[in-house]
Amino acid sequence: MFDFFNTKFILLLLITGYALAANRSFSPGFLVWGIFCSLPSRGWLECRWWVKLCNKGISIWDKLLHDDPSFSYQNANGDVAADTYTHGPADVVYFQAMGLTHYRFSIAWTRILPTGKADYISEAGVAYYNRLIDALVAANIKPLVTLYHWDLPNDLQDLGGFLNAEIQEWFADYARVCFEKFGDRVKHWLTFNEPISTCVGGYEDGSRAPVIKNKGTGGYECAHNVLLAHGKAFRLYESEFKSSQNGNKIACQQRGTCILVTSRAERQYYASQGHASYRIRLSLSVA
Repeated sequence: MFDFFNTKFILLLLITGYALAANRSFSPGFLVWGIFCSLPSRGWLECRWWVKLCNKGISIWDKLLHDDPSFSYQNANGDVAADTYTHGPADVVYFQAMGLTHYRFSIAWTRILPTGKADYISEAGVAYYNRLIDALVAANIKPLVTLYHWDLPNDLQDLGGFLNAEIQEWFADYARVCFEKFGDRVKHWLTFNEPISTCVGGYEDGSRAPVIKNKGTGGYECAHNVLLAHGKAFRLYESEFKSSQNGNKIACQQRGTCILVTSRAERQYYASQGHASYRIRLSLSVA
């Protein structure tokens, strides 16, 4: 059976390997030579889905793809995917052989806080990320860590998810746990990966988990809470952790969109500009 998630990861490695084989290089002074592996966060990259196996909670993508397998291509899900949970140390050996200096990965909120809230921390989850981070540091590869890549704990979605203003505090509590557990070795943080995908896809047009179609307001309500959640985590890191941990950067990962018209019709032009303006405003509101 075609394994969509594993194939994506392998293709990424092949492309990176091709660049090395072709003796290609980045411009002088370019910061990073590395790769990222975070696409399969829809189920979750680092472990099988079932909570019993690794004490991981259920995310909105876990629930969606098990409740409705037809939602994804060829009924794929992230139950196993690249299985970095098992093969992480071996992956780092490959990264080192490729000459990588940086590796970006995402922490699963559900793996650290299975219920989404900080009243229960999974020691198994913390131990897994410690093993991965330690292996990267030992290989002289700098970890770049994303705190949220679309995998909201389903327990929090049951409480309203990113349409509930309490998500601001829930996210800040989760960020604090990650800073405390990993900040001594992780110096570069991203709070949210592409919030526009979370907000428009998840709460506006329903194209992504949790598949809420709330046209006209859902995207903005979500972006408002993402903005404030990002701000709380940013201020928390800057005020309590950056100096003592000798940290470097914390930011939010954005995605740009180019809107092209298919004709010179005036109405198409203005429609495209209006849509582009909407997406830009939504993205910049959490920049």
